[in-house]
Amino acid sequence: MRNLPFLFALAAPAAAQEVPFFTPQEWAWLASEISGDRAYEHDRWFTHYHKPFASEGLMAVARYAEAKAREAGLEDVRLILQPNDPEEGMEWTPRRAELWTLEPDVGRLCDMHSVQTSLADRSRSCDVTAPLVEVGPEAKDFEGKELAGKVILTNASFGTAFAEGVWKRGALGVVWYPGPEALLDYPDQVRWQSIPAKSEEGKPGTFGFVLSRRQGVDLARRLRAGAVSVRSLVEAEVKEPGWLVMVEGRIPGTEPSLPEVVFTAHLQEERFSANDDGSGCANTLEVARALTRCIAEGRLPRPRRSMRFWWTTEIASENRFFSEHPEEVGRVLCNVNQDMVGANQADTTMRVQNVTRLPWARAHVLEDVVEEIVGALVEGNTSYLNASRGSFSPFTRPVLARLGSRHRYNARLIPFHNSTDHQCFTAPPIGKPGFTFTNWPDDFIHSSDDDLRNIDPTQLQRNALAAAAIGVTMARLTAKDAPRLAAISFGNAARRFGREVRIAMGILTDPGDLPVGERAKRARAQLRVARDKEARALASIEETTGCSDLEVGPFLEEMGHLHEHALDLLERTAIGLAGGVPPEESPGEAEAELAKTRPRLAGAVKDYFERRGKVRGDFHGLGGLMQWEVLSFADGSRTGLEVHECTAAEARSGGTWMYGEVKPGGVLAFLRACAEAKVVELAP
Repeated sequence: MRNLPFLFALAAPAAAQEVPFFTPQEWAWLASEISGDRAYEHDRWFTHYHKPFASEGLMAVARYAEAKAREAGLEDVRLILQPNDPEEGMEWTPRRAELWTLEPDVGRLCDMHSVQTSLADRSRSCDVTAPLVEVGPEAKDFEGKELAGKVILTNASFGTAFAEGVWKRGALGVVWYPGPEALLDYPDQVRWQSIPAKSEEGKPGTFGFVLSRRQGVDLARRLRAGAVSVRSLVEAEVKEPGWLVMVEGRIPGTEPSLPEVVFTAHLQEERFSANDDGSGCANTLEVARALTRCIAEGRLPRPRRSMRFWWTTEIASENRFFSEHPEEVGRVLCNVNQDMVGANQADTTMRVQNVTRLPWARAHVLEDVVEEIVGALVEGNTSYLNASRGSFSPFTRPVLARLGSRHRYNARLIPFHNSTDHQCFTAPPIGKPGFTFTNWPDDFIHSSDDDLRNIDPTQLQRNALAAAAIGVTMARLTAKDAPRLAAISFGNAARRFGREVRIAMGILTDPGDLPVGERAKRARAQLRVARDKEARALASIEETTGCSDLEVGPFLEEMGHLHEHALDLLERTAIGLAGGVPPEESPGEAEAELAKTRPRLAGAVKDYFERRGKVRGDFHGLGGLMQWEVLSFADGSRTGLEVHECTAAEARSGGTWMYGEVKPGGVLAFLRACAEAKVVELAP
């Protein structure tokens, strides 16, 4: 291995709190301009509305985002109304909903104007008085029950309760409460629920009410002691089909033809939703305002690339947008998503601000920019005894909202997940790098507890600053930044690759049932896939900055030397374990079949989104996230066997406890099912 001192120097962490690609004065301007208190006031406004798909509340918050985007100075601001899949939703706006007990005692159980989540979404208008009957949580518990003309009290899922109770046995509606698995620390939490829009035969839904765990247990106790009758009153407007809405604005760059940085957050959620995702929408408004002002006043230079801002109907808006405008895919460089970024980290759930790494199929220098900026904010807002100077603040570079906490910034980078808007960019037919800020765990999500009392303006401010700095860095990078960016990226790559060497050696030396030859084959694949991932990230510097390959080439060459050295160590270890060169293991039947194909996506972007949900089958434990990566790696440049090796290596790196084990048979079965659904073509 060559130049070891040079490599290890690059692999060392950057000086804590230094933010690359900003002068100290630029950073001071940006950090001072962004305000968590301003973002909090946007969030306060968002919490006034119940805003499920295609509702008046959703349109109200979209109009607010549109108005504030214009006020912030964004250009090309527009509200985009999109059609929704008729099978997926309807326009639904509730006006009134109350649930009362009439016998043996009169009392109001819930009222949507007190707690909006007391009414399940999609409930239809009704005014009925009927006996209440208790039914258990399983489908079998409905068997033999006389439910016609009655209201069901249950903790079965709404899907089960409607299929077995309402549509099959004639119940009028459902009163639901959480089962014994509910969080005991929050017995009064009222969860956000939704009833099925219609049955498989086309029967419409009726109504559903939601109680807290405490209320439900008490009502069940009363019911077991004697008959209880209830009055269910709902007034709701229902129209079909439903719709989607998103708001767009832009900060133009000096080279508007270049692909853009896209900031996202989603508008639709329940009545409260202060964190999920009122916080992300509020922060995205604040990022837009702060960057617009800093650029307009000359505090920050206008970046090369334009920055686009989207406030969306979660996931559905972006998928619809790219399906209808596939030419827009080429106008995207990367995505910065904020979903749940205001969590007060001192509450009992110990919420952590998770920041996702990129999927391996989307390896890109964006991850290194994220790591540098988030890392600097964490270091500057964590108290260290050996850094204490006796100052008033426990932090060396504090970022604190005026009305927020003085808690540390508890953020970390984690392996990729989906479940929010960034997945629309990393999706197989889109293929752009994207990541999200999403705090977890969160005991308050989708419930009456996701309210402003659990939001911290300081955490809003830190996450907004991180998102703004990452986005503007990606937008402003030029060829002159390439050498430093390559050094940072290679230093991180060397550290990450070192971890993969440890994993590969663990595979090889694990005294399990596999022969040494098979273990060596898997270990080699781990190193090869990890090297290729880091090489793709380094190569993306050329596209991002516009530099020549001469600036990145030496780092790519050194990445190859790291791989060669690790591979040599692996081979010598394998010989020692086997007492000689271990025999090559013959490929299994599934591996042989995979090696014969070169899978690639079939059809257009719209075709993918229409067909992907039709893929069914048994894939030998291949989980949803790794199915995602199989399709992302299946770009026509790899054989099916190489797709399996890439996905299996990523799963091993993240941990099989997280992603499961990726087996050749599972990948083969999944690709064949995708081919049958015309999601992929299995070219020879």
